[in-house]
Amino acid sequence: MAPVYADHPFSLLPTPIFLAKDSQVAPDMFDELASEMALVHNVMIRGLNSIYLQAPHIKPADEKSFCKYVALWWTTLHGHHSGEEAMFFPYVEKVTGVAGIMDTNIEQHKAFHDGLDNLKAYADAVIAGQDKYEASRVLALIDDFGPALLQHLSDEIPTILGLRKYGDKLAGLPQLFQEEADKTGVSNCFP
Repeated sequence: MAPVYADHPFSLLPTPIFLAKDSQVAPDMFDELASEMALVHNVMIRGLNSIYLQAPHIKPADEKSFCKYVALWWTTLHGHHSGEEAMFFPYVEKVTGVAGIMDTNIEQHKAFHDGLDNLKAYADAVIAGQDKYEASRVLALIDDFGPALLQHLSDEIPTILGLRKYGDKLAGLPQLFQEEADKTGVSNCFP
């Protein structure tokens, strides 16, 4: 059997540090934070891809377990975006003094929110025995919100890089990222 990797149908994100590997300029805080965010996003993308790729192959005995995996993936993504809206986005707005600086990100969250919640509701209904598992339904639900989610996960990386123009005002960002990592149990990727 040929190896199957969870790197499709949704493409993984290259990190800014990887993209600049041949540069003579050392990565700065913004390169590191954007790269860390890309890696976190890639965990979410790989999770979504694994759901998408495995959904058609789930046997009846594994349907509830698989839907628990789907629900856990939702919890991870939901926690990440809730944390951004509660901590990261307000912090950036406060220290830059630019009202609405992260509004595009919030609007992007709203663009996939309902579709994402529909997937979670369906998984919960299957787990509870209130609905029948259908791979085609899982795929259709993901097809509904997946492109908007991937657009957001991709767009957030240059958004972080774009904060470089505020320089030292955002010196507390690494600590904020670390606090969020400690809260979620995901350690920082860059010391």
